[in-house]
Amino acid sequence: MNNQDQVSGVFYTTTDYSRFKKLLGNRDVTEQRVAAIVDSMKRRGYITSPILVNEHFEIIDGQGRFQAEKQLGLPVEYIVQPGLTVEDCISMNIKMKNWDIRDYIGSYADRGVQDYVRLKALIAEFPNISISSIGGMARKNLSAGNANDAIRTGRFSLDKKDMPELRETLRFIEEVQKQTGSLTGSNCEFAIGYCYRTPGCDTERLKKVLCENHREISVPRRTADVIDRIDEKYNYGRRESKRILFTVAYKRDCRASNAAYASRWEKATNPIRPTASSAP
Repeated sequence: MNNQDQVSGVFYTTTDYSRFKKLLGNRDVTEQRVAAIVDSMKRRGYITSPILVNEHFEIIDGQGRFQAEKQLGLPVEYIVQPGLTVEDCISMNIKMKNWDIRDYIGSYADRGVQDYVRLKALIAEFPNISISSIGGMARKNLSAGNANDAIRTGRFSLDKKDMPELRETLRFIEEVQKQTGSLTGSNCEFAIGYCYRTPGCDTERLKKVLCENHREISVPRRTADVIDRIDEKYNYGRRESKRILFTVAYKRDCRASNAAYASRWEKATNPIRPTASSAP
């Protein structure tokens, strides 16, 4: 501490704003959030709420409050807890649920985790496609699933060699969305992406089908149901040799990747028949 610091109960106060630093990997604070805190302080007055820093004066919790106090020329109240890192910062915010998915992506990307650097670049390149769709397709999920959970907990992976195909798929989805003004949201995006990547798919025919039937195709809420609609429209009037059975392929892939789905499918397609002893 220096002569500008004063002990105040169990925490300190200072007006030396230059001492505080942004923790590498911590989320960015938006101007809107800082403005909201400034407005609240002006209306309700100064409320004691110390920020948390580590021994390097890197802010672990309270970046928005710090920026607001700095703007208003107010003293900063803070608690020093040595040893805290960005992992502690993320852990705190997972419990409080006040980081959104972009904050986690930015945090890992800032720390040089290449899977997240690539993901961040894709999100910037395709801003109108949902993050859960981009993340899920990168992980080769069959639906929105657990992509966001993997992103938050640092388990997300995106191999560099998969980037060209993924970009190509996202460009196709983006082009269809621009032409139709619809087919947005993760369920539609996953369905379009799955059909586009299905071996043998005539992508020009797929685009034509999506653009001509987008109002009907965009109605279902589940990825599987959107694929059913696409399958019906794509194969209508086609010779059997030209058909691409998207629905069959999707159900097969779901059974292969999900034991619970496979069990439900088995029960649905092979109902239990009464034994001789139990038959009436």
